[in-house]
Amino acid sequence: MSENNNFLKTILLGDDNEEHLPSTRKKQFFNVIKYNYGSLIIVSLLTFLFIIPLLICHYCLSFIIADIIDTEIIFYHTFNFSIIMIFCFLFLGLGIAGLSYYIRKLLWAEVVSIHDYFLGIKIGYKRYLCIFLIYGISYFIYNIDLSY
Repeated sequence: MSENNNFLKTILLGDDNEEHLPSTRKKQFFNVIKYNYGSLIIVSLLTFLFIIPLLICHYCLSFIIADIIDTEIIFYHTFNFSIIMIFCFLFLGLGIAGLSYYIRKLLWAEVVSIHDYFLGIKIGYKRYLCIFLIYGISYFIYNIDLSY
């Protein structure tokens, strides 16, 4: 019976030594950062590429509205940019889908690569597109309400 118990511990823990495993969530968090710092930076940069269209659109809207006095023209530009921003939110949702899958695998202590980021986009794009469509529509309603 003791041999079976040790065998199961070896399968679950990798070896018969429990000292190398993090005992708290705080230790697990810092272990993930410590051992995967470079890959976290790369995945963060990839996710930043997905947010760039949203930032550019928001900056252009702010820049255009700052010089306009007529409220009808402000409403026209806000309406058009808000429609475009809905699609920017959807694009951001794809990046967040990949990021969440990558981080989830990382926290489960599985082997991860950049391929997993794109696999996460492929697997979870429907869920995140729905969520970010709601964000985009909410942002659209908020902007239209403020500009009117």
